[in-house]
Amino acid sequence: MKSASTTSARIRGFVSFLVAAVFCAAGSAMLLGLPWMINLFDRVGAGQWFRFVTGALELAGCVLLLRASTRYLGALLLLLIMLVAIATHVLVIGGSPAPAVLLAVTCTWLLVGEPRRRSDVGRHQTSYERSRSKEANK
Repeated sequence: MKSASTTSARIRGFVSFLVAAVFCAAGSAMLLGLPWMINLFDRVGAGQWFRFVTGALELAGCVLLLRASTRYLGALLLLLIMLVAIATHVLVIGGSPAPAVLLAVTCTWLLVGEPRRRSDVGRHQTSYERSRSKEANK
């Protein structure tokens, strides 16, 4: 029987993959300059450069979400983007912010499930540290 932590990690990985796919599609649409994205960013009024920056950040968040060791950073980046998107919908362009809210909630769920990895991001144990750890466990 699988442990609960293994099942939870697999579910979190699958959800991360789905969220990354959504952001990959949206980020690609921004960078490719699809007409509806151009119109959307025209309505925002920040200029088309903002579309490129947002698209690039969304794609970066996708890449970060796909690796367990960087999932926390990816979820944090994408959550911040979605909070700005929600504010933009409510205060500037109107329309329903429901998709952005759903993605923000999902990114928050991913963040809450990753605190143990937060301290391990970018941390690689040296051979000296491994040998010291083995000696301590004897």
